[in-house]
Amino acid sequence: MHTSSVKSLPLVILSGFILSGIHAHTQSMAKTGFGQIIEALNISDQQKLQIEVGIHSHLTNLVAISRNPNLTQQKKTDELTGILRGIDLEFKRFLSPTQQREYEVLRDNLFLSSGEESGVFLSKKLKLSSRQKVTVLPLLRQHLIQMNSIRNNPQLDPVLKKRSMHFTERNFNTLIRKLISPDQYQEWLRLQKQSP
Repeated sequence: MHTSSVKSLPLVILSGFILSGIHAHTQSMAKTGFGQIIEALNISDQQKLQIEVGIHSHLTNLVAISRNPNLTQQKKTDELTGILRGIDLEFKRFLSPTQQREYEVLRDNLFLSSGEESGVFLSKKLKLSSRQKVTVLPLLRQHLIQMNSIRNNPQLDPVLKKRSMHFTERNFNTLIRKLISPDQYQEWLRLQKQSP
């Protein structure tokens, strides 16, 4: 998974959580997750207001897309990924670099808080068999948490962080390739490429 100016858990996976119906049954529920993040951040009242105003339309669109029966699953994923990028950028507009790092950790923890959620999405995307769900899913979850931990480690300089993520990703891919089919492996690589 690659780093970028907006470091995060892969947005395609976050959008998958939403598509699986976990975080967007209603607009208020969608607000609650990001609302919890806003409340947990050490920011001024003015920053809170600016962020809430900035993400309001994104959250409204997020709910509308997740409920639209006329969109294919792939189209929904693409649209939601774009919206989540927009939410990230709204936070970035009003936060200092230190606050931004704190936001990224809180956001990723929100979506990683239930291994069940990531499991539902990855299981569907990779079309895992019952046996693979038992053997592969725990490894996938652990890998995402490990990559997230490296990505959000403020003690690593950018070069070392990039090397560490590349090394971890390469080792994990070598392992996972032996446990899933070639088609599943190609899908896993595609999901990795879609991460920001």
